[in-house]
Amino acid sequence: APADVVGIGTVVELLQHSTGQNTSYSIFGAWDSDPENNTLSYETPLGYVLLAKKIGETVETNIDNTIEKWTINKISRYVDVK
Repeated sequence: APADVVGIGTVVELLQHSTGQNTSYSIFGAWDSDPENNTLSYETPLGYVLLAKKIGETVETNIDNTIEKWTINKISRYVDVK
C-alpha cells in the first residue's frame, strides 16, 4: 500500500467541509465496504474520487444530489496503523 497517495490498503484522514469534522476511512477492495466501521471500498463514490490523491488535495462527491467536499489531511498505510 502506498503512503504518499490514497490507494487500496491506506487509511486516510479527511476533513468533511459541511461539518468541519475529521474522519478516518480505510480504503479496501470491491467487497470490503463497511461504512459504519469507516471502511470503504475503492468503488464507493468517496473511495473512488480519493484514489491517487495526495495530502492537501480536496475532492468532491455528489451522492443523491448532495454535494460534499473533503480535504485529505493525512495518509497512512493500514498495516502500519492497525
